[in-house]
Amino acid sequence: MTEEEWIASDQSYSMLRSIRHRSSDRKLRLTACAYCRSVWDLFSKASRRAITLGEELADGPVDVSHQDAVVRSAIESVMRFDRTSGKHFFAADIAYRVAINDGWYAVEWTTGNWRNLQGGVHIVRDIFGNPFRPVALDPAWRTSTAVGIAQGIYDDRAFDRMPILADAIQDAGCENAEILNHCRGDGPHVRGCWVVDLVLGKE
Repeated sequence: MTEEEWIASDQSYSMLRSIRHRSSDRKLRLTACAYCRSVWDLFSKASRRAITLGEELADGPVDVSHQDAVVRSAIESVMRFDRTSGKHFFAADIAYRVAINDGWYAVEWTTGNWRNLQGGVHIVRDIFGNPFRPVALDPAWRTSTAVGIAQGIYDDRAFDRMPILADAIQDAGCENAEILNHCRGDGPHVRGCWVVDLVLGKE
């Protein structure tokens, strides 16, 4: 996929396949989790715990016994449905998979099987930006204030604070329009947002 095709694309699965080998496991897994969160009402409590576990796994190892228990519970949730349950069965079947195997498996199963999910392209763009023109963040812009705001956004999913992050980065000397406009735009933003990750030093 070329840069022009990326910018014009309305197919999130194709976009992800084109950058699979230059994306981190973390970014891919968070993409799958963000997809699931965009239709959160379809999931049972057990499935939601599996998705939350997927987010935890994106940022580091978790207790194996905890992981096994959450995944087992999510699989049992699938068994409560049959295929005639439609979206609810499909959602349950996807949920536990974001907490097993690697990030590409999680995102391929989610986006590859849920290609008509509205908002999918916006999620991909929020997490990966324009991979053909990666934006560098001057270390001087990563002030304690900016990092603190970004960490709060990440931990709390408080994406309404994105304009505040833009102000903090700008106060530190950033005039990069792509960064500032992304923070002040309408979004949507998700965990793994490329600007928040830049400020936090996450890949």
